[in-house]
Amino acid sequence: LNLKNEELKKANQIALTFALNKEQAINFLFNLAKTKHTCQKRKNFILIKNKNTETNEEFVNILYPSFNLEIFTKNDLLKIFENVKNVEYKKLIICTSQFSKDVYSFVKLLNKKIVLLNAENAFALLYKKYNMFPTELIELKQNSKLKFKEFLSMAINKKRSKAYFFASIVLLLSSFLFRMNLYYIISSSILLILCLVSFLIPQNIVSGEEVL
Repeated sequence: LNLKNEELKKANQIALTFALNKEQAINFLFNLAKTKHTCQKRKNFILIKNKNTETNEEFVNILYPSFNLEIFTKNDLLKIFENVKNVEYKKLIICTSQFSKDVYSFVKLLNKKIVLLNAENAFALLYKKYNMFPTELIELKQNSKLKFKEFLSMAINKKRSKAYFFASIVLLLSSFLFRMNLYYIISSSILLILCLVSFLIPQNIVSGEEVL
């Protein structure tokens, strides 16, 4: 597929958005498909009408969005078969976030033509190919670096005072046993200061917004 990092990120973002909004998923895919095909939208899937250019024979494919927060399993596949059992189709295209390995194995045993598109495949073969991308996506929260205030709050937490005290005693005793005793004395002094500060500074039970 050769997707760039930004495209992979967007592919997963789209899959998450569709998993949380099924109606948005089917509406978007319907609008995408009808740019090149005659389509009909059903409750859970889209019928795409096609014609064989050689024989002029008309046939129907099904585009079935099944985005979910969980991995797509064989049970999900069986539910889809139940939902489309009254439709005569040539190909079934299923879009979801991620398929389990047994789904791929199971599909190979069937005499039906089934195309499995995970988040990345759907991005490359549908959105990117048709040059059509959904809007109003859910923003993925980035892992922000620990702010200095948060680091300081953690460092001088009262719960850490005992640990600082014992570490300071160990380093102080080590200064009598090893060379570079000045290094141990300085480190011991710093830990002792942290111990006192952590113990004496009042701590907030809850920080940030009000609980109620």
